Amino acid sequence: MDKEKQTNIEEEGTSTTDASLNTAEQTEQDDKGGENTRIPYERFKQKVEVVNYNKSLVEKEPTYAVEFDREIKALNKFIDDVLIRQLESLNTDLASNGETVILEEYPNLKEIVSSREEILNEVITWKKTFQK
Repeated sequence: MDKEKQTNIEEEGTSTTDASLNTAEQTEQDDKGGENTRIPYERFKQKVEVVNYNKSLVEKEPTYAVEFDREIKALNKFIDDVLIRQLESLNTDLASNGETVILEEYPNLKEIVSSREEILNEVITWKKTFQK
């Protein structure tokens, strides 16, 4: 049952986000630091939940260690390849266009813009905790 729940969490955490990240419009918005910068951060939080769940499974049943390691590696890759790049792109856009212009164009980014340093610190802390 635990293995089944883990698989369900993994599927729930990626299915809608993966599908929504593949549209041309969202790619264009991402390139401009668009509102979908929010999506990689949400996906990061979902992946952290999966890793934490897998960690609790490994503590109870060490045979889940392979899945736990796989999720850590996948999350580290996601952080490096997607999340950090999105945050850097957002910072670049904020520096060139200003916060007001970005928030007028992408109002859904308000929370991300106002807490981007905290988000970066959260990501760095996570990477230090689960370095693989």
